Amino acid sequence: MAQTLSLEGGATVPALAFGTSGIAPELTEASAGYKHVDCAPVYGKEPEVGKAIAKALSQGLLTRDELFVTSKLPCTEQEPEDVLPCSQKSLKDLQLEYVDLSLIHWPLKFKKGTPMLPSAEHFLPSDIKSTWQAMEKTVQAGLARAIGVSNFSTKKLQSVIDYAVVKPACDQVEMHPGWQQQILRAFCKPRGILVSGFSALGAPGTFYGRNDIFSLPVVTELAAKHKKTPA
Repeated sequence: MAQTLSLEGGATVPALAFGTSGIAPELTEASAGYKHVDCAPVYGKEPEVGKAIAKALSQGLLTRDELFVTSKLPCTEQEPEDVLPCSQKSLKDLQLEYVDLSLIHWPLKFKKGTPMLPSAEHFLPSDIKSTWQAMEKTVQAGLARAIGVSNFSTKKLQSVIDYAVVKPACDQVEMHPGWQQQILRAFCKPRGILVSGFSALGAPGTFYGRNDIFSLPVVTELAAKHKKTPA
């Protein structure tokens, strides 16, 4: 049986997710076999993910209750009045009535139309509190079963906790053997906040990633011990 984790409130989360950030849209059906799919509007894959989900459900490969879908609120949609329409657009693209987890993608706010790699002129003053309160309304409306954050430090996460009515269920961050997020994990564990890791292989070949994870001694030694590849 695949390992599962728990969110505050009792939801069960498949520990291994199919991330859709770095794949071609036509390859989204390669997610077959995964029961946790991680999406975001900025990845540009939610319509293709929706088609793959609809196909799997129609073929009886799994039920909606067995599927866990995560989406994220873009930095360009953090005005409170934009949160609900953005959530509804994601659900339409995903062909779902709700997502299991919705995250504020970054603690940053950008102007509309900002490219994937923003410049200084694209930034706007952020108001995470008002954004979070709008996220809470998506839970009340039944559009998201749980809400959380992504790329938040312990300080920023604590500020959300201080005013949240709906507690953040998760903080998704870059995490791998070269960046183990020990401080964040120690902060989140006693508070019942799940720490979800992206770029678990170090994101080699990307502008932000590391190319040495597979050659770290602890990784190569464990790979040899268990007769596995470093990945």
